[in-house]
Amino acid sequence: MDGLWLNLCIKAVPHVNPKLAALSVVMVEPRHGLNVGYVARVMKNFGMTKLYVVGEGWSRANALRFASHASDIINNIQLTSFEDVRQRFDLMVGTTAIAREWSRNGLRRVITLNGLRELRPDFSRSAIVLGRDTTGLTNSELALCDYIVHIPTGTAYPTMNVSHALAIMLYVLNQTKSKGIKRLKRRTIDLLVTYFLRMMALSGYPEHKQERATRTFKKMLVQAQLSENEALACAGVYRKTILALNGWQRTNILLKPSGTYRVDYLEREKL
Repeated sequence: MDGLWLNLCIKAVPHVNPKLAALSVVMVEPRHGLNVGYVARVMKNFGMTKLYVVGEGWSRANALRFASHASDIINNIQLTSFEDVRQRFDLMVGTTAIAREWSRNGLRRVITLNGLRELRPDFSRSAIVLGRDTTGLTNSELALCDYIVHIPTGTAYPTMNVSHALAIMLYVLNQTKSKGIKRLKRRTIDLLVTYFLRMMALSGYPEHKQERATRTFKKMLVQAQLSENEALACAGVYRKTILALNGWQRTNILLKPSGTYRVDYLEREKL
């Protein structure tokens, strides 16, 4: 039945956007090889090849059995860690079955599929992150994602199979026609967040509020669509602010000739 459903979805696709092939998919600790196989099958239908898997507690033999003509994707799966995924991609789109526009902890701020399409993501630097087939993504994992997508079912049972959710997401993203917007590199975002944390620490901002403030700042950076030059200009202001708050004490904050930052505070100044 699952295979029939996927085939019906794919037959509804009039054409495949060739740029979609550059998009990657990440599965986090899948338990069943069946789901890995179906995910690979959906990817094959949309011309995609890059599948990353966090964890090894699944059967490759079962994955190959249900992948149909997508065995090449299974055979080329890259095993990885969640942190490596975060460093590899500049835009991570997490998935959740729990829709909250804004919760108290600020984690599950979701966008619609049409909202995701309107972002015009650069597929070559982006990844869709699929949660566990049992419990989904954890709060800490969702916090590391740049956007979170929820697919409403309109019923009391909102949880979809990961391959079904992926098929719907790719169908919508396949309609993206315009050129992707260039987004900040991950190392630039990390630099600004490091400065932001340092400014809060030096200014005496309440510690119990810092985690939520940092999450909000990170989301703002992703959604603001700043250029690299604009972001580095902000970094320069933040650096001067840190020096002022620090009483102009010497810190080892160096700008490499390549234009990327390296932040290496003195041992006593570590966050």
